[in-house]
Amino acid sequence: MGEDERRKWRRLEHGLRVELTVLGGAGGALHAIGTHLSPEGLFIQIADPPAPGTRVRVTLGAGDTVQLAADGVVTNQFQPNDANDLTGVGIALAEAGAPWRKLYEWLSQSP
Repeated sequence: MGEDERRKWRRLEHGLRVELTVLGGAGGALHAIGTHLSPEGLFIQIADPPAPGTRVRVTLGAGDTVQLAADGVVTNQFQPNDANDLTGVGIALAEAGAPWRKLYEWLSQSP
């Protein structure tokens, strides 16, 4: 079974500017690129990724007048290897809500 066949949602590969904030952490927001968006999560490309299990807040449209934020948890941490040169984290978004789903629907209709 291929990866797309086992996933509930098709992953959208749009690159979106995001801020990633570790909840309960002392650091501020980290600016990153979010990709592989779904209504339930996304992949964030970041040089120093937080560990699996870390609670985070993802904010889209950082610094703009319109923002969309959702809390989640880091599920996977990726380091570069022979098949992939990306460093980052997979994040599951708990209760991202209707606005996140609307963004997904809108992006899935764009070319």
